[in-house]
Amino acid sequence: EKKLKKKFQTKLAPGSFQVIKNYLSHVILDRLCSYYSDDLPGFTVRQMIEKATVLDMKQFKNEAWKLIRKAKQSAFKNELFPEAIKALEIERIIIEYQDTKVYKESIADNLAEEKIIIEKHNNLTKYVHLHSEMSIMYRSNIIARNKQVIVFFNKMLKHPLLQDKSSALSYRASFLFFIIKSICYNYLGNTKNSFKYIQKLVNMLESTPMVSGSMKMYIRSLYLMAGLQSNLGKFTDSMQSVRKIKNIGNAYPQFAKSIPPQLSFTESVIIETDLYLRIPDYEVGVAQVPRIEAELKKFNYAIPKDTLLVLYYNLNLLYFGTGNYHKALYWLNKILNENKDEYVLDLICGARILFLIIHIELGNDDLLEYAAQSTLRYLTTRKRKYKVESIFLDLLKMIINPDRKKDL
Repeated sequence: EKKLKKKFQTKLAPGSFQVIKNYLSHVILDRLCSYYSDDLPGFTVRQMIEKATVLDMKQFKNEAWKLIRKAKQSAFKNELFPEAIKALEIERIIIEYQDTKVYKESIADNLAEEKIIIEKHNNLTKYVHLHSEMSIMYRSNIIARNKQVIVFFNKMLKHPLLQDKSSALSYRASFLFFIIKSICYNYLGNTKNSFKYIQKLVNMLESTPMVSGSMKMYIRSLYLMAGLQSNLGKFTDSMQSVRKIKNIGNAYPQFAKSIPPQLSFTESVIIETDLYLRIPDYEVGVAQVPRIEAELKKFNYAIPKDTLLVLYYNLNLLYFGTGNYHKALYWLNKILNENKDEYVLDLICGARILFLIIHIELGNDDLLEYAAQSTLRYLTTRKRKYKVESIFLDLLKMIINPDRKKDL
């Protein structure tokens, strides 16, 4: 702190460390924006729009028009609809100073382009809203186990925007069309239909030239495809999809800067650990844990909470499969201790049941009675006490009661 104050005391308010911190934060952010500018088309387009506005203010009309057209074309290409609308707005201001003939032709083209862009933007917004509604439901429900969830996904599949791909008017809207269809079918237990739509999406992404903005969509699509391949027993294909996710930076080096390393790590490792559970090959899965832990130390802060909990759950199951109950409990406790906001509610309910099973295996009978009562309250208040859970808790009462153990 003293060194920073000394270095910047001539530029900034003396003695104010907060001012120095803010100044350095802005400097670092400016450098990061500059570094990533080639991979952030939105940032570049917005800069061009600002520069064109300044050129227009300084009466460099022709230069301003050339630059705003370039910004507009880049916005169209990358489907940056808000930026495209802003560029069209600035273009109208610039062309007001053109002669009558040029003005008439240019303003007609401008208004026609704006009509198309607004239509595409509104269409994309509708798909985004649909996807958000679905996300709220699937973040709390890993599988459809109650009537409300089943009705929700069936109703969503009947939505007019999900009847035909032609309803999606842009590349990003098409991406959401396939994603929503696939996830809905998966939740309803129709894995084959779910896989059909995700396969169409991957084919669409791989058959068109990749741009920086496509990378996250591509990784997400490969993640869903790998999971469905695993569900269908296509383990070799699933592992191949996992490798694609891991090597995506090498496959598309021109976009390497725009690929968050924690994203390719989490999307690949969740499917990879899930594969070891499904094959099953617990020992091989457990052998990967030191590597996974090393990666977690690097990316933990940047991994979404719900994703992190799914990974912990898989690691817990791998150790459970090998009979190492203490290690399984270590990962399970991370879920139960870190989950303050009830991310992925179904997963938390499953973790609580597993907590009881592990303590049965460890012979901790003295802990079971209280833990069973706590779990029963938790499941009941959250309306997650289904038939399987009820049967298990009834059997647990017999385990806890020494007089009834012989009845098992």
